[in-house]
Amino acid sequence: MDRILLDDEMLALALDVAKARSIENISSGRSKEKLDRLMEAHRVGALGELAVSVFFGLPWEGKYYEGDAWKERGNDVEGLEVRATFRYNGNLVMKEDDVSRFPETPYIFCKLSKVSGGILAKFAGWIYAKEAPDLWEEASGGYENFYIVRTHRLHKMKDLPLNKNKEAI
Repeated sequence: MDRILLDDEMLALALDVAKARSIENISSGRSKEKLDRLMEAHRVGALGELAVSVFFGLPWEGKYYEGDAWKERGNDVEGLEVRATFRYNGNLVMKEDDVSRFPETPYIFCKLSKVSGGILAKFAGWIYAKEAPDLWEEASGGYENFYIVRTHRLHKMKDLPLNKNKEAI
């Protein structure tokens, strides 16, 4: 499995991005527990995106667009969507609207773990969004309107189609 180590400097950057993404949630009236879960989701997402950026040598600014602007403006890292988890047995989770919004977009699944020296990011594989309806398995635990794709059903990272500029094709 392809992997990269994110050091303390990179972790600080990802945390700053997560905080910026969470600002919109603070004024939403949500409970502290819900805000904490959203902050953690933003942190995990930022770590995964940063790992993909560093691994492939692609630019990443940790962009965040308020409200629905993100739907109009793009992907996590240069034409790629990234999903990440700290669950060692986790699977790729995709929303149904991911498939309809970005059907031709590759989704990379990244498994994160805390290690000495930082966070180890392992790339479990990838799929095109449009493939999720054919590969998903029954969801449980409140995952309505989601596709759960088991890691063993993902494409190998070596098969990820990138052009000479390392952009998704």
